Amino acid sequence: MKEYVTKPLETDIFSSRGRNAFRHAGNERFRRVIVSHIERYKSATMRTEKSAIVEEAFKEILGYGGRFLKKDWDNNKQWYVLEKKEARSKVAHTLRDCVTDRIKSIWAAKDGTTVEWADPPRPVWKSGSNGQRRRKRGPAKKKTKKASTAEKEVEKEKEGLFSTACRPSTDDSDKSEETTAEKRRRRLPARKRYVEEQQLEQQHEQQQQQLERQQIQEHQQQQQQSLE
Repeated sequence: MKEYVTKPLETDIFSSRGRNAFRHAGNERFRRVIVSHIERYKSATMRTEKSAIVEEAFKEILGYGGRFLKKDWDNNKQWYVLEKKEARSKVAHTLRDCVTDRIKSIWAAKDGTTVEWADPPRPVWKSGSNGQRRRKRGPAKKKTKKASTAEKEVEKEKEGLFSTACRPSTDDSDKSEETTAEKRRRRLPARKRYVEEQQLEQQHEQQQQQLERQQIQEHQQQQQQSLE
């Protein structure tokens, strides 16, 4: 029998797709737990070792009250708690994907950066001769092997870790406060946005280091003046 939840908690993990799930606090905490176990899981060679690491991560999630929730579409989209076997398999699946570098939001969290959720582009429709609407097809493009691999990685991100997200979505007032640069960056493809955010992070670190050096110099000057 399914255990339904009337109001999800911040420690819960949403097993669904979309911006709301990705930003949910419980999903963010879940990603941090995965990050703390990646290296050990990657270096493990025996199946028993990997299973033990998965079990350790799963118990850590249960220890702080984490529950894996899923929507029951046949029952008014109510959330229900996944059984332990299915929840544990989600932990194992996420760790396996991280080892193969297919979930970049995990590695971004490991490096201290963040990856924002990007809504997929809306399809373009046109009316046919019979009055029915159908999707408009653009000119055929030859996909390179590299581009095809990148697209598969992005799709895997959405179907894998992106589908276990957290913090509630921002309201319209928050969206209106976005700067032009933030809006432009949010519309970029996942790969370009990730690179640009890394560059901004490096610039921020350089500015912080420069500020710290200035503060140290000022402090030294003050000490010299006090000695004189």
